[in-house]
Amino acid sequence: VWSRATSPTALPGRKINGFSIDILHAIEARTGLQFDIRVGNWTVYNSFKDGRLDAVDAISMTEARRRSRSHTNPYHLREIVLFGVLSIRWPTTAGSTP
Repeated sequence: VWSRATSPTALPGRKINGFSIDILHAIEARTGLQFDIRVGNWTVYNSFKDGRLDAVDAISMTEARRRSRSHTNPYHLREIVLFGVLSIRWPTTAGSTP
């Protein structure tokens, strides 16, 4: 069982898709494994920690997780930012632009 702790691009009644799903399908094609993909929130990660799920994706690496679980090398790095409406002028530091 493979489960996502964050919601992939999916709407009720539609096919789950996205980069991680593509990776899973490539693993299935190469290995013959079959994943039962489930969508959830952080309760999914608790199910993984409790041993009710075999794997979970889209989880940040921490030292505690590195010591307690098998893991891959990072396969997707992303910058996370905060967006605001254009009418807000964010404070800037010296030499930077908004």
